[in-house]
Amino acid sequence: MTTIGKVVLRGTIQLLSALHIGSGQDEWTDMDIVLDHQGNPMIPASSFVGALKNSVQLVDGKEQKDLDLFWGSQEQESLLICSNLTLMSPSPQKEAETDMIEVRDGVAINSQTGMAEDKSKFDYQIVPLESQFELYLEAHYHDEESKILVLRAMQTLRQLLESCKNPLSIGARSNNGLGQICLKDAQMQHFDFEKRPKDVFTWLSSVEAGKVKIVEENFPSDTKPFDLKLPCNFEINATFHLKTALLIRQYLYEAHQPDSRHIRSKGKDLLPGSSLKGAIRKRAERILKTLKTGKNIVKFDHLFGDVDKKEKTQRKGRLQVNEQII
Repeated sequence: MTTIGKVVLRGTIQLLSALHIGSGQDEWTDMDIVLDHQGNPMIPASSFVGALKNSVQLVDGKEQKDLDLFWGSQEQESLLICSNLTLMSPSPQKEAETDMIEVRDGVAINSQTGMAEDKSKFDYQIVPLESQFELYLEAHYHDEESKILVLRAMQTLRQLLESCKNPLSIGARSNNGLGQICLKDAQMQHFDFEKRPKDVFTWLSSVEAGKVKIVEENFPSDTKPFDLKLPCNFEINATFHLKTALLIRQYLYEAHQPDSRHIRSKGKDLLPGSSLKGAIRKRAERILKTLKTGKNIVKFDHLFGDVDKKEKTQRKGRLQVNEQII
């Protein structure tokens, strides 16, 4: 079909927490992150669009089905094009890999004994918080019906990505607070090749220059964003004060450094979501055992997640604990 218009969304994706998107390799750690051809961290377009599609749940069921045309299927090509998100301002001399990539340690704790399980320590790479990636989203339409769909869908995606109070999460270990992102400095423009032939040259020049300008009059008043379904979550927001010293180990390997220190990212002390969630689970299970309601332990597995070694299966938990800067 002939393309008669496009909508382009550019901006900066900023990490509100550390990010891990695995490459399936274990050259440097047990779980390395995916890198581009220059060796810099990146966010694959497939991972990013997958997270977007999973998060866009609409109030209107009919509109949700219409939106499937926007995402595409095995029978129909998607109207959305997304480039891989590349790291902005990577280290030019690659003098310190810690500028772009950090390493964290993990260990499996036996819930019965409270001790680390044998041979359960692992490490994994992460992209540190506050890192920024360049976003380029482009959607095209070929008739009046798909035009309205694309205009509404792209405004909905922008609205979703700019919501830093309820940020979108991508990548692995999201229940431990990793992978939270937010869109900054968004720029969006509608190019109508049919009604404004000059938009063809404007679009080509904007792609070449790497910039677009927001032109509000190019968005008809009847193309409002879709109404997103609000998540049905129970949230607890609390402020904690340290009564004693805190140490969550981060191992160091340089000769002039100590063997370990409290975990940091970009020089800032952290309270990882995994550590806090583990402590909450341990205390909750202790309370249930004290009350002799052991049957409810199974329900905790649904809440916190579980790994069945005999069946070699795992269940993702429903509880998310965000990591925080201390």
